[in-house]
Amino acid sequence: LQPKNWKAPSGYSNGVVSKGNVIFVSGQVAWNENYEIVSDDFVEQVKQTLENIITIIAEADGKPEHITRLTWFVKNKHDYLASTAEIGKVYRSVMGKHFPAMSLVEVSDLLEDSAKVEIEAINISGHVSNSILADFAFAMQGLGSGPISLFGSETLKSKYLPEVSKGKLISTFALSEKEAGTDVASMITTAKKDGSDYILNGEKTWISNAGIADFYVLFARTGEAPGAKGISAFVVQADTNGFEVSKKIPITSPHPLGTITLTDCRTLIYTQRSYISVKAL
Repeated sequence: LQPKNWKAPSGYSNGVVSKGNVIFVSGQVAWNENYEIVSDDFVEQVKQTLENIITIIAEADGKPEHITRLTWFVKNKHDYLASTAEIGKVYRSVMGKHFPAMSLVEVSDLLEDSAKVEIEAINISGHVSNSILADFAFAMQGLGSGPISLFGSETLKSKYLPEVSKGKLISTFALSEKEAGTDVASMITTAKKDGSDYILNGEKTWISNAGIADFYVLFARTGEAPGAKGISAFVVQADTNGFEVSKKIPITSPHPLGTITLTDCRTLIYTQRSYISVKAL
């Protein structure tokens, strides 16, 4: 985070925004694996301390570039100020060109008598968060493209499935309505035949991938029979006239969720069999 018109900091960041798996690293000193201080030299102690931090975060797949904060405690700030060039070299050798938010505090003493510096760290790795999002993305791709794979025409399959499998198209599944969640038979969104096309009117809500999907497998009442037997599925492009993501629904997790409004939305590609038979579903 760099406020506008502020001079750029040297060797650290004013602030960092991140999300993911948080690792809190307790204060480290220049110990080796046997808890022995490796050197009396201040710069060498800094190097060993940073290496200890990297070793710890690696246990949870953390990397130097995932570190968001370092808090330094030194017995004598003049040791630090007199060695900034050398400290910069050993810092980059361990951390690379990654400069998180930092604080340096001079203290009267450290618990380890031979230690001249102690450093705490916070590491926020995107590994777990990305895994959750990846699982979610795969689930939604499967749910959105599954009806086409199972019951769609060859035209639909060739048009959408290869691009979905490559990740070039994002799909989703639009079934739920405000008064028809688990009770699908209560659906009121309509699809009325008009020549070779269908015209859709209604509203869908709690739709995952709303606003980022390229196409929607969307369910509407065509009325061939009462209840669930009068419902059909359509493939609707996100850029179709009359199709609108009218509301984004905020939730705590990174999950695109929204409400879709259909106003005289014509399934323009019905002539290519965008319609999926209700009997098949």
